[in-house]
Amino acid sequence: MAWDKLGDSVQDVLLSIFRGLSGAISPIYGTLLSAVTGTGAGTAVDVSVLVPSNHTWAIQVTGAVSVLRVDLEGALNDVDAQYGLLDSYEGTTSTLRTVSGKAARYVRANVVSLTPDTGTPTVSAQYIGCP
Repeated sequence: MAWDKLGDSVQDVLLSIFRGLSGAISPIYGTLLSAVTGTGAGTAVDVSVLVPSNHTWAIQVTGAVSVLRVDLEGALNDVDAQYGLLDSYEGTTSTLRTVSGKAARYVRANVVSLTPDTGTPTVSAQYIGCP
């Protein structure tokens, strides 16, 4: 039976059961970077004991930058040496990105380069979920 054929109440019950399974899909959301003004890795977010391979993340840029590179890194354990590249963004504006086929339990954003155009721009990043 297709998911969209189930009634709303049945969908809600199934989602509640799935979410309650040992915290299997919590947290889905998390802050990776919070208004940083320099380079370096942010806080790791434990995305799931299910080790998802699809990830959606958003980068918010305030102020003007001339160079910005932010990497989404992932690992099975929260150990610096184990983090590998899941996705990379090079640009100067805010963006929403999705990466597929790369399993990771822990994710973090890493500002690799940030060159202000004027003033003191900030960069924030949010982990939005496992599509």
